Amino acid sequence: MTIEGHEALAFLTELYNMTEGDTSRQVSMYDIGGVLGLEKSSAGAIAEELIVDGYAELVSLSGGISITSNGLKELNISPADSSETMARKLGDEKLLSEDGLKAVEELLSLIKEWVAGKSASYAALEEIVIDIKTAELQLLSPKPKTEIIREVLKSLNESISATEHSAVSDQIAAMTAR
Repeated sequence: MTIEGHEALAFLTELYNMTEGDTSRQVSMYDIGGVLGLEKSSAGAIAEELIVDGYAELVSLSGGISITSNGLKELNISPADSSETMARKLGDEKLLSEDGLKAVEELLSLIKEWVAGKSASYAALEEIVIDIKTAELQLLSPKPKTEIIREVLKSLNESISATEHSAVSDQIAAMTAR
């Protein structure tokens, strides 16, 4: 199933932007319609179409909707399984486990997607990119050190949080928590 019509695709894209791709966040379908210059009845009709097709979910009777993983896939965005990522922690082992290695790689991929969509100062982006590269280099080690990864992720989280608070910040904080 794919979205037909420019308005529906624009609506889904704006839903993604307003929720930052976080499937647990809700926004008003009427606010989305307002951004797109639609009347309430048109916004409601498009939202209803997206809900029926499984791209959005009605969260509240007052018009609150959220994007679904199918909605993210329709926009060619890999949905982050936030419950799985949030549940993963680096742990206290000296060396990163195989599962930890995979979780960090997935998180770094998510951070890269987040950075690609942001316009921040050159200095802020440069710091984030260098931290990403530092983490990637550590992951290349035959014995990647958990504490090095934890500190780099904390640094990344500080840089990202200084730009704006996002779901990515929450995932980094959850992973680095002890």
